[in-house]
Amino acid sequence: MSLKLDPAMLQGAIPGMSLTKEPGSMPWENPPELSTIDEVINFYLEKLLHPETEDLLLLVLDEGMSIERVAEFLSTSGTMNGRHSLDLAFLVDPFIRELIRYIAETANVSYIESYSERQKKGALPYRQVRKVIKEVFEEMPQTVTEAPTKIPTGLMAKLPKEEE
Repeated sequence: MSLKLDPAMLQGAIPGMSLTKEPGSMPWENPPELSTIDEVINFYLEKLLHPETEDLLLLVLDEGMSIERVAEFLSTSGTMNGRHSLDLAFLVDPFIRELIRYIAETANVSYIESYSERQKKGALPYRQVRKVIKEVFEEMPQTVTEAPTKIPTGLMAKLPKEEE
């Protein structure tokens, strides 16, 4: 009897890996630097209104990144780097979105609000699609087609030659 290994099992952490670094050495294992919503809002306000950051942000929006993804990225990376807690990231996310939207509108840069909203706007309701298809088939003239000739089947069958 042979032992079959699942390749996904080899992707996990090595036993004892958590013991290779001192506990509390990672930013998310320590208390956050900012603990109130006001501090977090001021942090992102200063960060996003800095001219260099603003230029990069406008470039990203102009390339087609959605405001939703950028705000999510910023708040999640703030949590990961130990700036604030995950709870504050969820609370400050709408503020970051509005701030990014404000920056884009003042610079006259077109932006995508959310990919899911964009897909909903582009999708046609099934009822309308069905109605259009029905109208097209009703307007098409009815044409009579010839009955298809029987095509030989089999492993060594040759297709009939068309007349030139």
